Amino acid sequence: MEGVPGGFGWLAQALQTPIVWSAILGYIAVFCSWIFILKEMELSKAFPITSLTFITVPLLSWIVFDETIGPMRALGIVIILAGVGLLSWEAS
Repeated sequence: MEGVPGGFGWLAQALQTPIVWSAILGYIAVFCSWIFILKEMELSKAFPITSLTFITVPLLSWIVFDETIGPMRALGIVIILAGVGLLSWEAS
């Protein structure tokens, strides 16, 4: 692997950037949120909520990066929302 520096120099350099620290803090926040959610709900009820990332990522990409959401993707988002709704309704 020529051109790739060895050792931990790349890690030290990465830890000096704000974006890496933002990602680390984001992962910690998600972990703490999951711990809180799982203390309050059963896993079988909470886990389907994770599929909402398939909705939030395209929507935020559309808002932030002006990406297009085609008809098939929009239909997929609606189907995912319906599935999560059905699972939460069934679990109630």
